[in-house]
Amino acid sequence: LIGYPPDTVLGIFLSACGYIMWAFLPAFVAVLSAHERLDYVSAATVVGRVVFIALGTAVLLSGQGFIALIIAGLLSIPIEIGVVVWAIRRYGLATRRFTIAPRLWLALIQGGIPFGMIALTLQVAYSIDSVMLSLFSTPSIVGWYGVAYGLILSLVSIFSGFKEAIVPSLSR
Repeated sequence: LIGYPPDTVLGIFLSACGYIMWAFLPAFVAVLSAHERLDYVSAATVVGRVVFIALGTAVLLSGQGFIALIIAGLLSIPIEIGVVVWAIRRYGLATRRFTIAPRLWLALIQGGIPFGMIALTLQVAYSIDSVMLSLFSTPSIVGWYGVAYGLILSLVSIFSGFKEAIVPSLSR
Protein backbone atom coordinates (compact mmCIF):
# COMPACT_ATOMS: atom_id res chain seq x y z
CA LEU A 1 0.00 0.00 0.00
CA ILE A 2 2.90 2.39 0.56
CA GLY A 3 4.69 1.61 -2.67
CA TYR A 4 7.40 -0.92 -1.85
CA PRO A 5 8.94 -2.69 -4.86
CA PRO A 6 7.61 -6.18 -5.67
CA ASP A 7 10.78 -7.94 -4.45
CA THR A 8 10.44 -6.21 -1.07
CA VAL A 9 6.79 -7.28 -0.83
CA LEU A 10 7.83 -10.86 -1.70
CA GLY A 11 10.51 -10.73 1.01
CA ILE A 12 7.96 -9.56 3.57
CA PHE A 13 5.57 -12.34 2.50
CA LEU A 14 8.29 -14.99 2.82
CA SER A 15 9.28 -13.65 6.24
CA ALA A 16 5.64 -13.86 7.32
CA CYS A 17 5.60 -17.51 6.20
CA GLY A 18 8.50 -18.03 8.57
CA TYR A 19 6.34 -16.85 11.45
CA ILE A 20 3.86 -19.60 10.66
CA MET A 21 6.62 -22.19 10.97
CA TRP A 22 8.03 -20.51 14.10
CA ALA A 23 4.59 -20.84 15.72
CA PHE A 24 5.14 -24.59 16.17
CA LEU A 25 8.50 -24.37 17.92
CA PRO A 26 7.40 -22.95 21.34
CA ALA A 27 5.07 -25.90 22.02
CA PHE A 28 7.90 -28.37 21.55
CA VAL A 29 10.35 -26.20 23.49
CA ALA A 30 7.84 -26.06 26.36
CA VAL A 31 7.92 -29.86 26.63
CA LEU A 32 11.71 -29.86 26.87
CA SER A 33 11.74 -26.92 29.30
CA ALA A 34 9.17 -28.60 31.55
CA HIS A 35 11.51 -31.59 31.81
CA GLU A 36 14.51 -29.28 32.36
CA ARG A 37 16.17 -30.39 29.12
CA LEU A 38 17.41 -26.94 28.25
CA ASP A 39 20.54 -28.51 26.81
CA TYR A 40 18.47 -29.69 23.86
CA VAL A 41 16.67 -26.37 23.59
CA SER A 42 20.06 -24.67 23.36
CA ALA A 43 21.40 -27.31 20.97
CA ALA A 44 18.42 -26.83 18.66
CA THR A 45 18.92 -23.06 18.70
CA VAL A 46 22.61 -23.44 17.93
CA VAL A 47 21.94 -25.93 15.11
CA GLY A 48 19.34 -23.58 13.62
CA ARG A 49 21.72 -20.62 13.79
CA VAL A 50 24.64 -22.59 12.34
CA VAL A 51 22.49 -23.79 9.43
CA PHE A 52 21.32 -20.23 8.78
CA ILE A 53 24.84 -18.85 9.01
CA ALA A 54 26.17 -21.50 6.62
CA LEU A 55 23.35 -21.12 4.10
CA GLY A 56 23.29 -17.34 4.52
CA THR A 57 27.02 -17.07 3.97
CA ALA A 58 26.75 -19.20 0.83
CA VAL A 59 23.92 -17.00 -0.45
CA LEU A 60 25.76 -13.77 0.29
CA LEU A 61 29.02 -14.97 -1.25
CA SER A 62 27.21 -16.09 -4.39
CA GLY A 63 25.50 -12.67 -4.67
CA GLN A 64 21.98 -14.07 -4.92
CA GLY A 65 20.24 -11.23 -3.07
CA PHE A 66 18.03 -10.85 -0.07
CA ILE A 67 15.17 -13.11 -1.23
CA ALA A 68 17.59 -16.05 -1.29
CA LEU A 69 18.83 -14.99 2.15
CA ILE A 70 15.27 -15.06 3.50
CA ILE A 71 14.78 -18.51 1.99
CA ALA A 72 18.01 -19.66 3.66
CA GLY A 73 16.57 -18.48 6.97
CA LEU A 74 13.32 -20.32 6.29
CA LEU A 75 15.21 -23.55 5.63
CA SER A 76 16.80 -23.43 9.08
CA ILE A 77 13.44 -23.39 10.90
CA PRO A 78 12.33 -26.99 10.14
CA ILE A 79 15.79 -28.22 11.05
CA GLU A 80 15.57 -26.52 14.45
CA ILE A 81 12.07 -27.94 14.97
CA GLY A 82 13.37 -31.37 13.94
CA VAL A 83 16.12 -31.32 16.58
CA VAL A 84 13.60 -30.47 19.31
CA VAL A 85 11.12 -33.13 18.17
CA TRP A 86 13.94 -35.69 17.98
CA ALA A 87 14.94 -34.91 21.58
CA ILE A 88 11.34 -35.23 22.78
CA ARG A 89 10.96 -38.60 21.08
CA ARG A 90 14.40 -39.88 22.10
CA TYR A 91 13.70 -39.39 25.80
CA GLY A 92 9.98 -40.21 25.67
CA LEU A 93 8.99 -36.82 27.04
CA ALA A 94 5.69 -36.63 25.19
CA THR A 95 3.42 -38.95 27.12
CA ARG A 96 0.35 -38.42 24.94
CA ARG A 97 -0.20 -39.46 21.37
CA PHE A 98 -0.62 -36.71 18.83
CA THR A 99 -4.28 -36.44 17.91
CA ILE A 100 -6.31 -33.94 15.97
CA ALA A 101 -9.53 -32.93 17.71
CA PRO A 102 -11.40 -30.33 15.61
CA ARG A 103 -14.12 -29.94 18.26
CA LEU A 104 -11.52 -28.32 20.54
CA TRP A 105 -10.28 -25.82 17.96
CA LEU A 106 -12.83 -23.09 18.65
CA ALA A 107 -12.16 -23.14 22.40
CA LEU A 108 -8.39 -23.13 21.81
CA ILE A 109 -8.65 -20.23 19.37
CA GLN A 110 -10.84 -18.25 21.77
CA GLY A 111 -8.47 -18.94 24.65
CA GLY A 112 -5.47 -18.02 22.52
CA ILE A 113 -6.79 -14.71 21.17
CA PRO A 114 -5.40 -12.61 24.06
CA PHE A 115 -1.97 -14.21 23.68
CA GLY A 116 -2.13 -13.79 19.92
CA MET A 117 -2.95 -10.12 20.31
CA ILE A 118 -0.05 -9.67 22.72
CA ALA A 119 2.34 -11.37 20.29
CA LEU A 120 1.00 -9.32 17.37
CA THR A 121 1.30 -6.00 19.15
CA LEU A 122 4.80 -6.86 20.37
CA GLN A 123 5.85 -7.75 16.82
CA VAL A 124 4.41 -4.48 15.52
CA ALA A 125 6.16 -2.60 18.32
CA TYR A 126 9.48 -4.25 17.44
CA SER A 127 9.24 -3.45 13.73
CA ILE A 128 7.08 -0.38 13.18
CA ASP A 129 10.04 1.92 13.72
CA SER A 130 11.90 0.38 10.77
CA VAL A 131 8.86 0.73 8.54
CA MET A 132 8.43 4.38 9.55
CA LEU A 133 12.14 5.06 9.09
CA SER A 134 11.99 3.53 5.60
CA LEU A 135 9.47 6.18 4.59
CA PHE A 136 11.94 8.98 5.34
CA SER A 137 15.42 7.47 4.86
CA THR A 138 17.47 5.41 2.47
CA PRO A 139 17.50 1.60 2.62
CA SER A 140 21.12 1.63 3.85
CA ILE A 141 20.18 3.77 6.86
CA VAL A 142 17.27 1.46 7.63
CA GLY A 143 19.65 -1.51 7.33
CA TRP A 144 22.18 -0.01 9.72
CA TYR A 145 19.39 0.83 12.14
CA GLY A 146 18.13 -2.75 11.91
CA VAL A 147 21.58 -4.15 12.66
CA ALA A 148 21.98 -1.89 15.70
CA TYR A 149 18.50 -2.74 16.95
CA GLY A 150 19.18 -6.45 16.42
CA LEU A 151 22.37 -6.16 18.46
CA ILE A 152 20.48 -4.64 21.37
CA LEU A 153 17.82 -7.36 21.17
CA SER A 154 20.59 -9.99 21.15
CA LEU A 155 22.05 -8.53 24.33
CA VAL A 156 18.63 -8.53 25.97
CA SER A 157 18.13 -12.16 24.93
CA ILE A 158 21.10 -13.18 27.08
CA PHE A 159 19.11 -12.24 30.17
CA SER A 160 15.99 -13.79 28.70
CA GLY A 161 17.89 -17.05 28.20
CA PHE A 162 18.99 -17.02 31.83
CA LYS A 163 15.40 -16.45 32.93
CA GLU A 164 14.14 -19.33 30.79
CA ALA A 165 16.82 -21.63 32.16
CA ILE A 166 16.25 -20.82 35.81
CA VAL A 167 12.41 -20.80 35.94
CA PRO A 168 11.87 -24.59 35.52
CA SER A 169 14.51 -25.33 38.16
CA LEU A 170 12.97 -22.86 40.59
CA SER A 171 9.48 -24.19 39.85
CA ARG A 172 10.60 -27.72 40.71
